[in-house]
Amino acid sequence: MECPNCHLVNREDAVFCMECGAELGIKCPNCKKSLPPRAKFCDTCGQDLRKASEPEPPVLKPIADKEAPPPKPIESERKHVTALFSDLSGYTAMSERLDPEEVKEITGKIFDEVSKIISKYEGFVEKFAGDAVMALFGATEAHEDDPVRAIKAAREIHKVVNSLSPQYEQRIEQPLVMHTGINTGLVVTGDIDLQKGTHGVAGDTINVAARL
Repeated sequence: MECPNCHLVNREDAVFCMECGAELGIKCPNCKKSLPPRAKFCDTCGQDLRKASEPEPPVLKPIADKEAPPPKPIESERKHVTALFSDLSGYTAMSERLDPEEVKEITGKIFDEVSKIISKYEGFVEKFAGDAVMALFGATEAHEDDPVRAIKAAREIHKVVNSLSPQYEQRIEQPLVMHTGINTGLVVTGDIDLQKGTHGVAGDTINVAARL
């Protein structure tokens, strides 16, 4: 048996090296008795040394998905924004003639597309109410072309609703059409926290957009 310390070849059943005194062989993990290196079981307690000698596979920790940090809350302030107020013409007739689940399905499709379009132009959906949506451009981040972004968003919203309308016109006996009012002016924003969903905007700019 070769000593791992001084490399002297000792007797096969040696426990310590004759040259340097280093311990040879292995120890039973259960009773701590010294055993020859080729031992498979402890001759004192019967411990299976084969399992003890096999290294445990390393535990691989899952790599956490890297997520973008949540946006910081925006404090209340006075600022110029562009408000977009859009509602669905034909909603009342649709509600009278279709099952409530069908109405929910249709408005769900429309509002899902509306949300994507508003986000595309970096706007912020302030609220959905029945058949209407109110969005703000410039509330969370101002752009020089916020009014233009709102107009482009409105045109895309109308286009999406026009494409969905033929599927339901026969049942509700009239087309589905979006009407949109856009107005730019001074408002007072509340604390807008996109993560918690708290927000609030006040000012006549919003009222004018709704009336338009």
